[in-house]
Amino acid sequence: MQGSIKSARRVFEVLELYAERRKPLSATDVGRELGYPHSSVAALLKCMMNMGYLTFDARQKRYLPSPRLAMLGSWIERSLFGRAEILDLLLELHDATGEIAVLSAQCDLRMVILHLVPAAAASPPNIARGRALPLFRSAVGLAQLSTMLDYEIEMLLDRSREHDPSVASPPTLGELRRTLTQVRSRGYACGYGLVEPNLGIVAMPIRSLLGGSQYVVSTGAPCKRMRGREADIARRMRDVIARLLDQRAGHVGKSA
Repeated sequence: MQGSIKSARRVFEVLELYAERRKPLSATDVGRELGYPHSSVAALLKCMMNMGYLTFDARQKRYLPSPRLAMLGSWIERSLFGRAEILDLLLELHDATGEIAVLSAQCDLRMVILHLVPAAAASPPNIARGRALPLFRSAVGLAQLSTMLDYEIEMLLDRSREHDPSVASPPTLGELRRTLTQVRSRGYACGYGLVEPNLGIVAMPIRSLLGGSQYVVSTGAPCKRMRGREADIARRMRDVIARLLDQRAGHVGKSA
């Protein structure tokens, strides 16, 4: 069982590596990047190729994801927000603010970064796809919590204290309610130095068409710059999201 789990994890790590590198890679390249034994990498890539998820260039001895792999998740992106693709949303947010644009989703007691568009200047350190952020101690998490009912929040808070010792000093329910009242009132969550020492983040929740799933879009910058731009960035984020919702409403109306 553990071997199967390990193999499954490696498949996803290979796919994430391709998403980052965006070019053909040899078995040696993959093994070096991920620290896998060459024999294991060769067997894994050959299996993925035989299933049609990778193509192989025999002359260059390099593998590349196939159209079949691209088609697997294409329906998800189309369903997230109607006609507007999620990458377009992040690109527009990036263009409007000049800062990094991030899409996150809740994964149990954490928020996980699903996708991002780097800042025009240097992006914040350690902010990358796949990183898990604390649900109760991050602006992204607070934006997510602001969409929930009190009893749902209380259940998650109790579970975090019981099952997640990595959560350092979780807030009390009273503290959390006061914070979320502020978040709901202004329409966004902000945090300074919560995720990284010199990183300020503004985050807003957004709901998709896919089963009403909740996501959070956010942007970040050094604390001093973000403090000076917080209100302006929040306004720009609202405008971008409003345009997305208008497009989504048009899509739903035409489909009805």
